[in-house]
Amino acid sequence: MSSISVVKNGTSSIHIAMFPWLPFGHVNPFIQLSNQLAANGYTISFLTTRDNLPKIEPHNHFPDQIHIVPLDVKPPPPFPAMGQPPPSSAGAPPPADSNSPGLALLQLILATDSLEDEVESQLALIKPDIIIYEFAHYIPAIANRLGIKSAFYCVTSATAVAYHLVPACQPKSVDDLTHPPPGHPPSKISLQHFEAQQFMLAFARFGGGLTFHERITTAMSGSDLIIMKTSKEMESKYCNYIKEQYKKPLVLAGLSLPEPETDDLEDRWESWLGQFAPESVLYVSFGSQDVLSKEQITELVLGLEESGVPFMAVLKFPGDAPQEEILPEGFTERVKGRGLIHSGWVRQQLLLSHKSVGGYLSHSGFGSLAEAMSSNCQLVLLPMKGDQFLNARLMSRDLKIGVEVPRDPVDGKFTREDVCKAVKSLMVEVDGEVGKEIRGNHAKLRDMLLDKETQSGYLEQVLEELEKLAKGV
Repeated sequence: MSSISVVKNGTSSIHIAMFPWLPFGHVNPFIQLSNQLAANGYTISFLTTRDNLPKIEPHNHFPDQIHIVPLDVKPPPPFPAMGQPPPSSAGAPPPADSNSPGLALLQLILATDSLEDEVESQLALIKPDIIIYEFAHYIPAIANRLGIKSAFYCVTSATAVAYHLVPACQPKSVDDLTHPPPGHPPSKISLQHFEAQQFMLAFARFGGGLTFHERITTAMSGSDLIIMKTSKEMESKYCNYIKEQYKKPLVLAGLSLPEPETDDLEDRWESWLGQFAPESVLYVSFGSQDVLSKEQITELVLGLEESGVPFMAVLKFPGDAPQEEILPEGFTERVKGRGLIHSGWVRQQLLLSHKSVGGYLSHSGFGSLAEAMSSNCQLVLLPMKGDQFLNARLMSRDLKIGVEVPRDPVDGKFTREDVCKAVKSLMVEVDGEVGKEIRGNHAKLRDMLLDKETQSGYLEQVLEELEKLAKGV
């Protein structure tokens, strides 16, 4: 708590309501920002669903100033009641099963929609000066009715927003999404066909006839201020494009890197990792939501085996099947002593900062990438869905601080050989051309991101904009 920046006099009278999107990966950055604001004297009312409460409480460093307001989400209707995505000839096919990223997205959006009346009632009761929110498209209208100022806090990368969540992005076909929208700044960012097909779901009408794209553009264009969780060192040109598209004041909050963990790593992980040389182990994780298919797990783990690199992989298995039903025959015995597969929850930040861990094979979620960029871990990128694809392009093509595992442009399949090659390029061939360039770029960016003066400067700009907003300046 002591390392949280105080850049004002700590006596602000401003009352902020926070309403993040429902998944905890989106809630966590709002808690980090809430702690920063509370450290500077702000009062916070934090609106979130009850299932997030146990996860939030340990991270609330200012319980006297950050008050949690629980919300009761209504269960979404079954998929057939949602309406249909675009026909398969023009876009993505309808999600087919419960593990579909498209279906999960639709259910989250509808759950967010169901909170509209309750959120308005709570805001009318608590009467904040400003509401900081994310994907809820109805917030600007509610804020206007109640005389509250609104700020859209985007915790998705500016790269992803600039590519497909701006008014200029109006694709008529999958091919239209394989390249950036009109006016987009020159870059190496693009989508492959199978990725663009997934993104077409953002333009499907459902739940009241609105598309996901319309929900986000409505939420952003109706706000009084846009706050981006990023830094100019990483994404300045994409932030400038977003500002041009929305014609709104826009301020950067920096990456709001997580506070260093003070707890000890579990004994079993400390004991296992402790047997390896510094920066020799590859940590593998696809986040708390992504579930790989049996075929994907097979190619992944056989690629890890072939690399010869010690690894710890945290995976979710399809249908919660036992490991032995999914992993290749004989695999566990062959990698015994240097490879570990775990399917439960872990303290990721502690693992990434462990002296033996030198690499991170990631699904490219923006929050996880931020954790990795503040560590010494080299990035192997294997995105699975949505903005992860664009985040991976930012890291591998624009910033050149990671290596992406190649995938078939049509069906999205990857091979064990490609996994092995990507891992070895950073973990084994450290003096090779690719390894040296990426390590050098990563070190430079990490130093900039960890510079306390730079990060305090971002927070100060956010505070100034919020104060201007609250005062109607």
